[in-house]
Amino acid sequence: MFVLSPTLAIMGAEKRWGTFRQGTELRAKNLRKDGPDRRVAEIHLDYPPGLHAPFHLKMIGTGLGSAALAAGARDLTMELQPEPEPGHALWILRYA
Repeated sequence: MFVLSPTLAIMGAEKRWGTFRQGTELRAKNLRKDGPDRRVAEIHLDYPPGLHAPFHLKMIGTGLGSAALAAGARDLTMELQPEPEPGHALWILRYA
């Protein structure tokens, strides 16, 4: 039995992130359905340019995906989008 849904875990990540990582901002946006049994979430991270190397961004994304799986997400896929501008990262999570 899960205490909360993957969507609630993703939405709650914003508040938990801000508590420990001042000067950066994590936002869950565009949480939506993608078919009858699929959901999509966009996770945006703004940070001072040069703070995170690409490897660090992959590790952060792995943690976000792990939280969704621990909350009951199934068939999770996650993509780290190419950096649109320095100091911004975007992950797309798809799950059932």
